[in-house]
Amino acid sequence: MGLLKDDIKRTYKVSSITLGFLTHPYKTVQEVVASHVPFTICCIPLGIFVLGAFLFLFCSHVLFALIPLTGMWWFLCWWITSFFVSWQILIWYLCLRFVLVARSSH
Repeated sequence: MGLLKDDIKRTYKVSSITLGFLTHPYKTVQEVVASHVPFTICCIPLGIFVLGAFLFLFCSHVLFALIPLTGMWWFLCWWITSFFVSWQILIWYLCLRFVLVARSSH
């Protein structure tokens, strides 16, 4: 029972950090760096993008058959890709910035 409780706490923490990265990236990355959470958590946007890309590839034949608007799908893929790349670059930049500031202040 204790393991389940720990898993729920860990899942809640990762979910709240992920939502924080989306809504308040500056504040969330600052808290992540200050609380010494592993920096791999800053790769969450990349993980979400890879998972979404695999799901899209898996479902693309069905989606293209249901909605055969090729231009719309290309625009949607381009927009989502540019959003996730920009989001990931922002998170990495903030993480690097706060780590360097934390090291220089010690």
